[in-house]
Amino acid sequence: MIPARWAIAAPADPDATQALAAELHIPLPLATLLVQRGYAAPATAKAFLRPELAGLSDGLAWADMRVALDLVTRAVRAGHPILVHGDYDVDGQCGAAMLTRVLRAAGATVQAFVPHRLRDGYDFGPAGLTAAQ
Repeated sequence: MIPARWAIAAPADPDATQALAAELHIPLPLATLLVQRGYAAPATAKAFLRPELAGLSDGLAWADMRVALDLVTRAVRAGHPILVHGDYDVDGQCGAAMLTRVLRAAGATVQAFVPHRLRDGYDFGPAGLTAAQ
């Protein structure tokens, strides 16, 4: 096994950290992390901490998103069953749950499947194929 390599961020500029904490009324440790990660300007830090829907990219601009949307729409309308395959980390479980709820609300016959970390491994595998059948 290859040992993990940690990259430690350089210390944040104390003046920038203090200014950001004061401007946004946030705790100093949070301001420190933001400055270390390149969000020293109050406007960019605020946009990171409090994102708005207008700041999201257009999902239909993603490669083949229109094709995928049309495929799912046809499956819902035809009553074909849909399997939502998640994964076992937090965003994979939440994403699978949310997509399942949205598809059910649209009238889909849908089932969610999240593989077992130890038994099934990660990614689409035999257990996911069995669930899809």
